[in-house]
Amino acid sequence: MAPTRVLIHIDQFFSPDGGTEQQLRGLLAGLDRDRVAPELVVLRRLSAYVDSGDLAAPTTCLGLGRIASPGYRRDLGFWYTPARLFWLRAGRRFTRRWLANSEAVRATVCARECAPAARVDVIPNALDLGPLAAVAPLDIRAELRLPPGTAVLVLPANLRPVKGVDLGNRGRLAAWGRQARARVASRQDAGAVVRRYEEIYHAAAAGGTR
Repeated sequence: MAPTRVLIHIDQFFSPDGGTEQQLRGLLAGLDRDRVAPELVVLRRLSAYVDSGDLAAPTTCLGLGRIASPGYRRDLGFWYTPARLFWLRAGRRFTRRWLANSEAVRATVCARECAPAARVDVIPNALDLGPLAAVAPLDIRAELRLPPGTAVLVLPANLRPVKGVDLGNRGRLAAWGRQARARVASRQDAGAVVRRYEEIYHAAAAGGTR
């Protein structure tokens, strides 16, 4: 039996380091080619990364401008506006099924976009922990030159407001109180971004804005 052809689209793909981009790269690399023949369409402009040919599937860039994608949902709708919700609801009759990455996202799509619950499928985000078994544990305290026993709070996100980084600050204050000192370390962002979040965390610990 010939493999099933699957067309995957993403609005833009500037860097391989983003969370969605890493998931997509892993998906394309891991699909069983005896069963699935994936192709990727990037809807917006071409990027240097896409042009490098590093993605493990035939890729086409359409170079579109403004777009609306009614079928795939991976967040709780932080980007919703009244106008966008109007068009998303209007586009329901053109959408056969919706795909969400969690039950919470499914509930949001049904409540806010009025999508029929029976046509919203959930494929949860997942991580294969098998390959990690052979990786030596990282002594993050030693790497950051922190005293033994220092509490470490890990956020699996980029340092951007849309990622809800402020939740880390709330968790720190709830768990350890305002006396806890904060140090922000990031493997992807540095310089002014890190310093800005350290200022926010220190201000909150001093009783300022949280």
